Amino acid sequence: MSLGVAIPAMAAETPPEPLNQVQVGLTKEINMPPGTTTPASTFSFTFAQMVPAPVVYPATESVGFVIGSTSPAATMLDRTISFTAGAPNVDQWWSGAPGSTDRHGNILEGATWPHAGVFTFLVRETANTNTAIAANPLETMNYDDSAFILQVQISNCPVNGLVPTTAVLMPGTEGTDGEWVGELPKLRYVPGTPGTPPYTSVVNPSELLFVNEFIRTVDPTDPDAAALVITKTIDTLHREHADLTTLFNFTVELTAYAPLLPYTALPSTLGAIIVESDGVTPVDMTGRAPIDYTVVTTTGAGASSTATVTFQMRDGERLHIPALAAGTTWVTTEAAHSRFMPRVDVTVGGGTPIALPGIYHATDNPTGTATGFLNVNTAMPTGNRILTDTGANAGDFVNRYDYSPITGLVIGSMPVLVALIVATLVLAMMVASRSRQRIEQMPAF
Repeated sequence: MSLGVAIPAMAAETPPEPLNQVQVGLTKEINMPPGTTTPASTFSFTFAQMVPAPVVYPATESVGFVIGSTSPAATMLDRTISFTAGAPNVDQWWSGAPGSTDRHGNILEGATWPHAGVFTFLVRETANTNTAIAANPLETMNYDDSAFILQVQISNCPVNGLVPTTAVLMPGTEGTDGEWVGELPKLRYVPGTPGTPPYTSVVNPSELLFVNEFIRTVDPTDPDAAALVITKTIDTLHREHADLTTLFNFTVELTAYAPLLPYTALPSTLGAIIVESDGVTPVDMTGRAPIDYTVVTTTGAGASSTATVTFQMRDGERLHIPALAAGTTWVTTEAAHSRFMPRVDVTVGGGTPIALPGIYHATDNPTGTATGFLNVNTAMPTGNRILTDTGANAGDFVNRYDYSPITGLVIGSMPVLVALIVATLVLAMMVASRSRQRIEQMPAF
């Protein structure tokens, strides 16, 4: 008889699975006025390891850290984000402000972790990294001085080793004695697809966002391409009958780009000049009002935000406003005139001129066409336009003389008419004289 031994079946051991890793993105935005071309630029970001500060802060308010390393230290790679010249300047969906944005997808990539645990870093942007912009008197770049405190939980995984499994972000404020305070509530991140819950936090468009401000003043050396040019021409039709010395009255209204004041403020002195058609020779201002530049409103800090320019020009003359910040809104209006019909071609950023108003005076073209002149006694505005830094910004005003031919006797035919009248009178006198002679020669009864 044999004895049987029952051996329980052993279940196969489940192999370990890799841990999901958290990712933390870094976003750089350049906030610019509309009409500003994105500059070629590079921005640098540092990650300095931190340790808890000796001061104990209330857990519900904040937590303190100082720059320092664990032993051995954890390290994160410094990062750079670069923009190419002319990158799109569009309204950003998270703020609505115009600008350009780039992003580094995962700043935890390439970091070294000595062991499992929680590691803390101070994240900041390095200022003044673009020397060409700093050296250009027409350009200003304001760097973001924000600071963030980033804490990363590192976990042991038998498959993929030490991996970041959770990240916490806090806005950082510099305190005393080298301490940095992380403001609560913390922003917590767990593994997931970048840009989707639960990875996305209440900070848009990513966890770390640094916003710089860039302003460019349009001040070309070519006087024909000044920041803003207004020209005056009398049309060729009926030009021979028009008084070419007629002065036309103009008003330019300027409005600074408000979100970036005072950096986009209007100049305290305009420096405008009226020149001949050659674009260089100043006109003789005798007999006309001088150019008047009046600041209408200012900010609390005294920056000029709106202003008006009034001036007078004759046929063939040009007004040059040399220096304005890109993004400035301008509208030029020619005052109504009793003998001239107005129209204007508006150029923005070197684009195709926009012909206004779109209808002809009825006596010139009864059927009407796509472009033409307004009636006499009508003001001609350009409409609000945004000053850009990519090409000419201009309002080219053209006026057509409202000519009406003189009716009645034509002066040029007067000699012939006078001779005809004289001949008629002589003939009448001769007829009257001969009739008198016949009456005298008749026999008396």
